[in-house]
Order: sequence, then structure tokens, then C-alpha cells
Amino acid sequence: MLSGLALIVLAPYLGRIGLEIGPWGYFAMVVFALTITASLSEGMLLKGLIAAAAGLLVASVGEEEMNGVTRLTFGNNSIDAGFDFLPIMIGVFAFSQLLSDMPDAVTARHTLAGNLPKETQRIQHLWALRELLARWVTVVRSTAIGLIVGVIPATGASISNIVAYDQAKRNSKEADQFGSGAYDGIIAPEAANNATQGGALLMLMALGIPGDAVAAVLLAALVIHNVIPGPSFITDEPSLAYGIFVAFILAHLLMVVFQMLSLKLFLRVVRLPIYVMAASVLFYCALGAYTVNNSMYDVWVMIAFGGLGFLMTRFGYPIAPFVLGVVLGGIAEVNLIRALSVSSDYMQFFTRPWSLLFIGLTLMSMLLAIIARHRVSPRAFVFLQLPILLMICAALAQMPGVVRPILAAVILALSLWKTYQALFEKDQATAKIH
Repeated sequence: MLSGLALIVLAPYLGRIGLEIGPWGYFAMVVFALTITASLSEGMLLKGLIAAAAGLLVASVGEEEMNGVTRLTFGNNSIDAGFDFLPIMIGVFAFSQLLSDMPDAVTARHTLAGNLPKETQRIQHLWALRELLARWVTVVRSTAIGLIVGVIPATGASISNIVAYDQAKRNSKEADQFGSGAYDGIIAPEAANNATQGGALLMLMALGIPGDAVAAVLLAALVIHNVIPGPSFITDEPSLAYGIFVAFILAHLLMVVFQMLSLKLFLRVVRLPIYVMAASVLFYCALGAYTVNNSMYDVWVMIAFGGLGFLMTRFGYPIAPFVLGVVLGGIAEVNLIRALSVSSDYMQFFTRPWSLLFIGLTLMSMLLAIIARHRVSPRAFVFLQLPILLMICAALAQMPGVVRPILAAVILALSLWKTYQALFEKDQATAKIH
């Protein structure tokens, strides 16, 4: 709910900022989104980048949008229009998960419930609501964390859950009970998980960049109906935009009611054998893929990309960078062509403030990912990040208004102070020892 209110308040403002970005900035933003997705893929930077590149390759199949040049079709007219988003999404998320859940015939006969006892306790909804209201500070703090993390492209709930849980544990008087069912340890990640969707949707509606895989699916659905989210989306499509706002808030309320009424039914469903559930899910997957163009071709696309998603998961390649590469590939290509049509000078990407800012953030995300896997001293890290921070400060200082130049001055002052500490404090400590 709180993230929904933030979505309504901040989306128009962020949309106005989006008008400043230009094609150079949008291309750099897509590069940043793909890079940070890869860098946050559980420490697998190289595999994440490979997955993102594979997604961009899939997005480039078919006719190029600006000039109509056909690419990578190998004479097959069926893919002149490229691959639709929806069959790919269904394949890599749903169909590949079915393959992972049933690696052999023995596993397929098991149930998802495992050793869950058949007798279920009475669910006390009013008691749970009272406990939630009593811990409103944890709820508000975790919601803010989820919203902030959701705005960062492709981070998703997996990151916000960890951050919210860690902060709840740090601020709890019962930190020793975390990991054994502490209420704050349950409320914090769940509140952050729900709020993350608001941040992801904020980025999608204001800038056209999906914050996570769920927002990427929504973007694909909008594109199918020839609706392109971006800075002017709220102005051009106010009824649709505010309809999404209202639906987002109502969805949370209806989901609570729906779960209260059907939770016991869900417990019974997970006791079915996996192969029974898989057959039902596969039917609806094929039906959804078929209805895109009323063509069996899309069903085969779903199966092919489902197999690809299964192999990527089996060999440790993350799915999220691949999906974002597919969704954002067209946006990156169109804006790159527009930028080069205005000027063939590649230095424009380093002289335009928003483009320079996203290039700096891209380099920072890669630096943090590399440092996370290699032991680097704090002093070395300060010197490595200094030129990148100076680049970010230079970008913010060129932007209009007062807030962003002030932010650049604050970042610059902190960077210089950290550099001063790294340079002189260690030398002073060494001199005292001698």
C-alpha cells in the first residue's frame, strides 16, 4: 500500500526528469540496467554478462525497427517479425521451471508438500494483523528499503529481502531469536518484497525500464498492445496509467482477502503429485503462448526457450539478465540509432550529463562486483572508485536545477574526505609506530 502511494506521487515527477535524458542517456541506462543485473547475479558477473548478451542477440532477430533491415533470420520468413515477448517469458520462467521440478520419473511422483502433515492448524488472521500493526516501525522501514531497491533496475525482491532482514535484525532487541521464527524477521522481508514491486513499476511507467522480471512481463504485455511506457506515458495515456495505479493498490487488498479464503485450499493443492500439477500448468502455458497470434509457432518458441532456460539454470547462467536483454534490446537499439542519427560523434555519450551519469554507475556496479569476488583493501577501493565518483559528480553538476548540483557537491566532498583519510591517516599511524 505504501509503495503504491509512493508510485502515484513520484511517477509523474520522475517522468518529467525522463524527458531530459535523451537517446544517449536511454542507451546508457539500458547498459547500466543490464550490467547491474549481471553484477547482482549471485556473484556470477561473467555469466550474467553472457546471459544479457544472449538476450540482446535474441532481441535483434527479425526486422530492425528503424530501417526495416532483416537480420539473423537465415531465410526463414516466420521470424521476420522477431520473437514475441510473451512466449519467451512463458518459456524461460514457467516451462523451464517445470523441467527443473521433474528431473526424473521418481521426482515427478513426489508432491511439493514434502513431509507436511495432513492436519493443519487453525489460521488466526486477526492475531496476525495485530502483530503486524504492533510492529509498524519494521513495516515502514522495510517498505522504504523495498521501494528504494525496487527502483534500481533488475535488483528485485531477492536483494530487498536480504537488506530488510539485516536492518530488522540490527534494530531489534531480540536479534538472538532471528532465524528461529522471530516475528520481525518474518515481517521485514515480506514488507520489502511487496514494496519492491512498487519501485519496479515506478521505473517502468516513468522511464520505460522494468525494475525486475515481473515488470518486464508487464512491459511485454503493454508492447503487445502498442503501448510504450516512458516519460510521456502518464501524459499520453492518463486513463491507462492511473488505472494501473488503482489496480496496483487494489491488488494488494484483494490478494489479502484471496489468501485468507483460499490458504487451506493451497495446502491441499501442493499435496498433488508434481506430474499432475505440471500437466495443468503446461496446458495453460501453451494456451497463453498460442493466443498471442493464434499460431502454433509461438508454442514451439515457448518450448524452445523453455529448454534454453532449463539449460541456463542447469549450468549456472542467471535468467534475469537474459530476460532483460530480450525486453530492453529493442529500446537500446532504437535509442542508439537515434543518437547516432543526430550526431555520429561517440563522445556525445560522455558529454551528455545523463549518459555520463549512467556510464559512471555502470562502471561502479562492475567495480563493486569485481571487488566482491576479490580481496581488495579499503584503501585500494577508495582509489579505484575515486575517478568513477568524479565522473558521476561531473554529470550531476551539469544537470539543471539546484538539488542535483548540490548532490554532486556532497558526493565530491565525501569522496575527497575518504581519499584524504586513505592517504594520510595510515601514514600517520605508521609514523607513530616508528
